Amino acid sequence: MIKKFFLLTIMVILTSNVLFCQQKTKDYLVAKIQQPTWGAAMKRYAGLNIENTQFLSKWEYRNTPIVINNFTDYDGNFMENDWNTFYDLLEKEWTRFCHNNYYQCSRIECVHSKYDLKCPENIRFIEIFLGHHTFYFWEELDYLNRL
Repeated sequence: MIKKFFLLTIMVILTSNVLFCQQKTKDYLVAKIQQPTWGAAMKRYAGLNIENTQFLSKWEYRNTPIVINNFTDYDGNFMENDWNTFYDLLEKEWTRFCHNNYYQCSRIECVHSKYDLKCPENIRFIEIFLGHHTFYFWEELDYLNRL
C-alpha cells in the first residue's frame, strides 16, 4: 500500500512538473526578428499575449541559432554591442507588451517616423540597423521624472 502511494505521489509530481514547465508556443524575440518593424501593439493584434508568448533572459538567448545567425557579421564575429542594444530595447518593449493593452501600446506606437511632425513630443521613435535588419522601437519619455 505504501509503495502504491509513493509511486502515485511521484507520478503526480512528475505530471505537474511537465505541465508547469512547458514552453510557451510563441517567442517575443523570434517575432521581433521576423517582423522587425512591428511593436507591441502589432504583436498583440497578431495574437501574441503573455499566456502564449515567452521572453527569455539575455543569456538564455545569447547562444541560440536565431541570435547567432542574426548578430554575426560577415567575418563570423558575434556583434556583441548590437546584440546588447537590441536586447535592451526589446526588453523595454516586452515590458510595455506585458503591462499595457492593445490600445495603450498603439497610442505609443502610432506609425510615426523620426521625420513625422505629428508625433507626440513624449514619444521617441527609434529606427536602428542592428545585425541584419532595421528594427523599429518606440519609447515613451516621462518628462516629470526628468525634472
